[in-house]
Amino acid sequence: MGFLQEMDANLSSKLQDSVTFLPLKDIRFAKTAVEGNTWFINSLSDTYEENESQYLYFPLEASKRRLLCLKGNDKRDGTKNSYALAWPEGLQNSTTLLKGLNFVSDTFYDHKNLWHGLTAMFPFVGWSMKNGCSKPSRLVPVEVFEKGDDEPYCFEKAVVMRHNVGKIGKHRKLQVSDLLRCKAREFCGINPAGRGKEVNVRGQPSIRLTLLMRRGSRSFKDPTVGINVFSRQCAIVDGCMLEVVQSEDLNFYILASPHGAQLTNMLFTDRNSIIMEFFPNGWLKLDGVGQNVYHWMADQSGMKHICAWWDPHTEKECPDP
Repeated sequence: MGFLQEMDANLSSKLQDSVTFLPLKDIRFAKTAVEGNTWFINSLSDTYEENESQYLYFPLEASKRRLLCLKGNDKRDGTKNSYALAWPEGLQNSTTLLKGLNFVSDTFYDHKNLWHGLTAMFPFVGWSMKNGCSKPSRLVPVEVFEKGDDEPYCFEKAVVMRHNVGKIGKHRKLQVSDLLRCKAREFCGINPAGRGKEVNVRGQPSIRLTLLMRRGSRSFKDPTVGINVFSRQCAIVDGCMLEVVQSEDLNFYILASPHGAQLTNMLFTDRNSIIMEFFPNGWLKLDGVGQNVYHWMADQSGMKHICAWWDPHTEKECPDP
């Protein structure tokens, strides 16, 4: 081996040895995971532009263009997974380099929940819109930690979001909602422009009231009774048409539903649609700030959340929360 080759090998070895993995989740900030200093990759500061997503972009200039690397195979406990910054020339031999652009989302929420998953994707869509509609090769860390091994994965390019909607401005939120709505309708073969103004056979403006049902927790004990209540009220209003559906039908102007992930479907309705939400008795105390999530979603997607109703008649508070 020549002198220069030996120097390169020594330098590469030293770069590899300099890679230090830190806990992906810092439990010191567990109670304030979405406030200020985050628990996810907490040693680095976000880039923030007014009214836009807070994000980290790798290779990171502040770290002399080192790449982001993740290691671990635990999909539930972030303290058992780790992250590090490494120069491309100093990647360990066992490293898998994931090419292209990668979207890396924090693990504070369960992404299988419709609302949690959608709000986690929201800032990525906003960032993409601002950056030439850049499309990622993959979403991580879900994909990484499903591999089942403990070898490091490093990303050629990565955008990391740690605050969900965070400080995104109202105008950008509406733009993101419009784009998501349009793409979802396009994918499902629904007219992206929506239904437009409808009239009934008498020429009166149609008011489409949808009672969006759910199964299991927070569902009606007797669906027929609940449906009859809405049916009677709808009959009082000229042009009102009541539809009772499960969450697969997205065609509504007024959406009434129990609190739950099915309300995420409001995003796919026309702007200015009306949202009515109801809760079991006691949910006001049990759910805390979570009771407001669909108020927030309605606001950021251009809907009108006009009322929330709590059932006063249950024998036991939240018998099946």
